[in-house]
Amino acid sequence: METKQIIMTPKVAAEILRTRNKVNRSVKPNWVATLAERMTKGEWHLIHQGIAFDETGELIDGQHRLMACVKSGVAIDILATYDEATFNFDDFDQGPKRTLSEITHLPKGTAKIYSAMLSLTAARAVNTQPSDVLKLDKSEIGIVARKLLKYCPTAAKTWSSAPMRAAAVISVLEGEDQDYVFGVYKSLATLHFANSPQVAEAGLRYAKTHIAERMNADTVFSLGMYVFDRRRKNSSRVTMVPEYTKNVLVILRQHVNNCIR
Repeated sequence: METKQIIMTPKVAAEILRTRNKVNRSVKPNWVATLAERMTKGEWHLIHQGIAFDETGELIDGQHRLMACVKSGVAIDILATYDEATFNFDDFDQGPKRTLSEITHLPKGTAKIYSAMLSLTAARAVNTQPSDVLKLDKSEIGIVARKLLKYCPTAAKTWSSAPMRAAAVISVLEGEDQDYVFGVYKSLATLHFANSPQVAEAGLRYAKTHIAERMNADTVFSLGMYVFDRRRKNSSRVTMVPEYTKNVLVILRQHVNNCIR
């Protein structure tokens, strides 16, 4: 077995995939797109994982990296291992992927908020880059997120989910009173409504009514933006239309893009 550092061009990668890729696993298009984006942006780095060929010359590891090379149109530095024993293939890339929290060394709660924001932002829907997560943590978004989790670390389904927490953070950055937003968030996360505005309980009823629909992240974020809006504090009913969701996601996108540029 021999390993060398080589320059892989899109042309050579395409040829390998066409003629020497008969034993690899099924393709994950999103992972290919993620790697290709990194290559295009110049964020691809040489690491210990590369491509590998068995004793017969068949590719047994690295098909996603080669597909990304082709997709990006960029030549990359990569390690190539030759004459790898075929039985070793079962050991390749079988470990669980590290979480963003593990990669960035950020607390799980804040890392999940940033990940939710990036996923909700259409331009970043394909993948979440650790570098973008770190940029958000160092921005005004990170400052408010840490304050929110310190104020109320309680975990509760829906109400303390990452999209809901993201809505609380963006509401504050949009000019809502921090004490008001944090207070409403805490009342929902703890289900204690003694001193909460009417809209908090209205939000709870809305969620219970739509629970069968399995509210997606967009809906949860939009609901959060709705109940954290102080102008609606006396509302006894939550009424959201698709246009509202579209508008608040635009607001989120503006904040996120301003922080990661």
